Amino acid sequence: MSDIATVASGSREQIEKTWARGVQTGAAINAEKFDYKAHDPAYEFGGRGGEIQNSNSVAFTLGKAMGLDLSAALREAGMTRTFSGWDRDLLDPKYKRYVAPPAFPVTNAP
Repeated sequence: MSDIATVASGSREQIEKTWARGVQTGAAINAEKFDYKAHDPAYEFGGRGGEIQNSNSVAFTLGKAMGLDLSAALREAGMTRTFSGWDRDLLDPKYKRYVAPPAFPVTNAP
């Protein structure tokens, strides 16, 4: 697999500051204890993808917090439709998070 794009460059100090924002954001995401949904049929059938969060949502949120335009890199590579869960900032207070439905045990099976 080849690289899609270079999304950050600079001095060691600049990159370390950018990385530190990512580490801090990663901790904030983990503290929220999101339910993740790997498979999204709505997205696969051409929809927006519902209100889900997955690893792509995490990557988008990290990129945004780090000041990286990851969406531009995907657009330039022609890959915007490749990633379900993209364009979801998990830490945006207006984001309506996906919550997995409760599991109902079958109690009356023959």
